[in-house]
Amino acid sequence: MIRLLPFGLIAVLVIGLVFFRFFYSNKLAEPELREVPKEAPFNQTLSSDPGGVLDNMNILASQILALKTSYENLNNETGQTIASLERRVKSLEASVLQLQSQSGTQTSTSTQASSSSKVPAYIPLGSDGTVDDQNWYSVPGFAVSIDPAEYSGYTGMQLEGSVRLVEKAGTAYIRLLNSTDGTTISGEASTTQDTFQIVSTSAFTLTSGRKTYQLQVKSSSGKQVQIQNARIKVSF
Repeated sequence: MIRLLPFGLIAVLVIGLVFFRFFYSNKLAEPELREVPKEAPFNQTLSSDPGGVLDNMNILASQILALKTSYENLNNETGQTIASLERRVKSLEASVLQLQSQSGTQTSTSTQASSSSKVPAYIPLGSDGTVDDQNWYSVPGFAVSIDPAEYSGYTGMQLEGSVRLVEKAGTAYIRLLNSTDGTTISGEASTTQDTFQIVSTSAFTLTSGRKTYQLQVKSSSGKQVQIQNARIKVSF
């Protein structure tokens, strides 16, 4: 029995070595599986702390209030700028109207002064004639063709003549005749002197178009009337 004991121990050792080698070799050969830690969600960046959310809301509210204040200030400044520009525009318009009024007044005054200062024009009818007729007589050589359009802006015309009675008796008369239409144009002018006197009729205007105008003379006593010269004065 004692002799068999060493063989039994050897057999146990062999079986144990085989078991150990088989068991641990398989365990070492298996890959070790480790649990992969879960990653935090990608978009989870904000703190879930309630106190932090309130702070963010307060900051946003203050920023909104600041933007609103800036916007209102900008509107006020813009409104003030527009009002200032409108006042300046109205002031400039008033200045322009005043200048236009002054310019119109000056132009009107200048035009009136120019018209009133324009010298009269004279249209000669003739010179050196005598008449001793008691009726109206058209003196030869004392006529002229006139178109009033050639005297634009005239205000009136007058017949002027330097006449005298050769003998101081009766009255010498002159007038103007439209010989084209056969109508009398002017009133009469007269003298009773035996020296040359310049006489003139009242003012008159001419009808449009070119007409021939003739000097007429008469002597109330039939005494001779001498005409030194006659003309038409055109006033502006």
